[in-house]
Amino acid sequence: MEISIPTTLTEIPLSAFVKWEQSDKSEIDLIEIFCNIPDAKKIPISEYKEIVLLLSDVLNSEPKFYQTFKYKDIDFGFIPKLDSITGGEFIDLENYMKEPETWHKALSILYRPITTRKKNWFDKDKHDLYDIEPYTESHDFFIDAPAEYYLGATVFFYNLGNDLLNAMTDYSQKILKRQAKLNKTSIKNGTGMLALEP
Repeated sequence: MEISIPTTLTEIPLSAFVKWEQSDKSEIDLIEIFCNIPDAKKIPISEYKEIVLLLSDVLNSEPKFYQTFKYKDIDFGFIPKLDSITGGEFIDLENYMKEPETWHKALSILYRPITTRKKNWFDKDKHDLYDIEPYTESHDFFIDAPAEYYLGATVFFYNLGNDLLNAMTDYSQKILKRQAKLNKTSIKNGTGMLALEP
């Protein structure tokens, strides 16, 4: 029996990853889902263990964030300005990211066909600038897209959230230090003291 083993997250369709998320996550499930074979129990034990190790390495690898990618001969780009998404996009995105069976719909909000590309003359190391189609509705187009596209986007949001949390913490600490210094200065100068009445 010939077995095709994915070696990267880009070789795993999002639909298979969703199936894995909804499974018992056993070794049998791991092989049957990602190698697309009906009965992993028939594999010789030496091959079985090797396949489990290889697949575990793939699943434990850090997903890459893709700013742009080509899928089914169409160039897609990640939302270029996250602060300009609409309330409807945000609500749909939040809802679709909750359940694995709708992750492909979340992907259709995050990545849209690129309509125009512009050269980034200011920073040649960064991606070119681009515009994407406006959001109309989610769809099933990405159901079999590489799982890494979705996983990379979720890691991007996780890192963004951590960066914002750290920035807020740093800013709060600066404000507290400034307030403490102001309070010391105020006490020295007598500012803020109540006047004694006879």
